[in-house]
Formats: sequence, structure tokens, C-alpha cells
Amino acid sequence: MGSTETIRVLILVKTYPLPSRGYQELVCTAGITEAGEWVRLYPIDYRYRPADQQFDKYQWIEVELES
Repeated sequence: MGSTETIRVLILVKTYPLPSRGYQELVCTAGITEAGEWVRLYPIDYRYRPADQQFDKYQWIEVELES
């Protein structure tokens, strides 16, 4: 495993949940970083996440990236 970095992302796109064999269901999510770069967050099992890990469109969230 490589290093991790925490970044802030403004959520701009959330798709409707789709069934998945490997992850129950998936929500494709995209946003923009504070540096102005687009980021795709996938896969996210949105409805199965604890309430404190769910987020809305136009909300800033922090995510850990692995490289």
C-alpha cells in the first residue's frame, strides 16, 4: 500500500443508486477539489454508510486518497 493524502472535495454530482453484485449498490459521485481539479469518487455504497458519513450535493467533504 502506498501513501495516503486527505483532500477536501465539493460534491457537485451524485447519481441515482444502481444495484451491484460486488457492493450491493453504487452511487457515482464527482466533485471539485480546493485546487480546482475534478475528482470522481467511486464506488460509494451511499445508502449503506452510517449517517455521519453521508453527504449532500454542494457539501464540502474530506476524503483520503491512496497512491
